[in-house]
Amino acid sequence: MSYREVARRVFAYEFNNTTMQCGGGNDTCRTEGSHVSRNLRSRNKSPTFFATPTGAVCNRLFAVGVLTEVDRVKSDLEFWRARVVDPTGVFVCYAGQYQPEAVKFMLEVKTPCFAAVAGKMRVHRSDEGTVYSSLRIEGINDVSEPVRDRWVLRTAEHTRERIKCMQTALGLGGSKEDMIKALIGMGYDADTVEGVPLAVEHYQVNEEYLDSMLEMVENAKITADSSIEGSYEPRYSRIEVLGIVGELQSTGVDPSHRSIMERAVQKGLNELVVEDALSELLEEGDCYEPSNGLYRLVE
Repeated sequence: MSYREVARRVFAYEFNNTTMQCGGGNDTCRTEGSHVSRNLRSRNKSPTFFATPTGAVCNRLFAVGVLTEVDRVKSDLEFWRARVVDPTGVFVCYAGQYQPEAVKFMLEVKTPCFAAVAGKMRVHRSDEGTVYSSLRIEGINDVSEPVRDRWVLRTAEHTRERIKCMQTALGLGGSKEDMIKALIGMGYDADTVEGVPLAVEHYQVNEEYLDSMLEMVENAKITADSSIEGSYEPRYSRIEVLGIVGELQSTGVDPSHRSIMERAVQKGLNELVVEDALSELLEEGDCYEPSNGLYRLVE
């Protein structure tokens, strides 16, 4: 069974300015003793991660925005490209013959519409040195405007937390390991901390840079209806998914990603909303993964 990394939330602007690869044969992020190092060594295979400018360490992303266009990239192959726009920029997304459900959606969808996409992050550097970021789609579906607004607000919250952590890190000295230990000692969680020293060094972060990122976050929030934060639909979905994990766990077997998804779909929940809910449950400590692709409630 393959391991599914948590799908992170970052804005398109940050996504498109990511240039640092971690893992997948690149040892840059494998600082001895760091959380990234332990995470990578805990897998049977070393996946490819990317450290974003605010220190998010990503393998998979969950993004919501306006699907503005879909086009066929290669006429002789089922290979499609979609553009999903958030308040800060564009996620360029691809799907091919190994993502038949995504291709089917692209063939049938009418643009523009609000859409959610989950996928693997890819960063390609051209011979001229230009960097292109994209998502290899795992799932894509249409969603409502409130779902988009909630994604914007949640992504803003996560990004602000990483920026706050980086602002603190700029005042610290010592090695990367010392920085991580100090930040965790100050109350920052490991997921927020693990990419911070990497990003500070790679992107040559300073206060002016962080101020510009904060401005980007605040401008993005203006586009979202803040009244939907904590609204019934997404909160209900999260509670439903938490209940499903509990139901399946009560059978004596740790629920798998597939079994959770199948039960959720039977209950009428959208797969990508379930994916988002699972990511939140892991991030907020309500669930953990005892082994690859399995979930358990925190008791």
